[in-house]
Amino acid sequence: MKILDVAVTATIVLAAMTVLHAPPAFAATSASTASGSCQGNLPASDTNLRNRPLAIKNEGSSAAFVSCAVPTPYNPESVDAAVVFVTNTTAAAINVSCTYVDGGLQPNVVFHPKTVAVPANAFAPIIWEPAEFSLTTFSLYANFSCNVPPGVELNVVGLDYTESAAAR
Repeated sequence: MKILDVAVTATIVLAAMTVLHAPPAFAATSASTASGSCQGNLPASDTNLRNRPLAIKNEGSSAAFVSCAVPTPYNPESVDAAVVFVTNTTAAAINVSCTYVDGGLQPNVVFHPKTVAVPANAFAPIIWEPAEFSLTTFSLYANFSCNVPPGVELNVVGLDYTESAAAR
């Protein structure tokens, strides 16, 4: 009977130590250039888009829809922010609209649209954070759909996430 008591006590102590000494979490970022992660949503859009090493730019005379996917880590603890960086290469301020598509499969996909004013010849981020939508985290699948006006380029798409030390 004493051996069983010792084994149970040891198991409880080890379980408590595991909980109390959980590995620390680390902040991390997954980002890629839009030229590798984005494409026009229709062949007609692609004729207006120029894919360069550091951006995908709308060189046409009308807006083009672009879809992007962000490489995501395997099972992060949380996804803390999503971002698209855009550059306005025109001489006038322009509104750029993108939708963060949070999720991998229907019916659980949630759409979070945003529009930002980008000054003339300037660079701006479009940032989504879970708290804006009364969430504590986003899903690990991150996709974007952007309506890219003429003269605007998408530069980088990315995520900030928290990873446990055990995942490293």
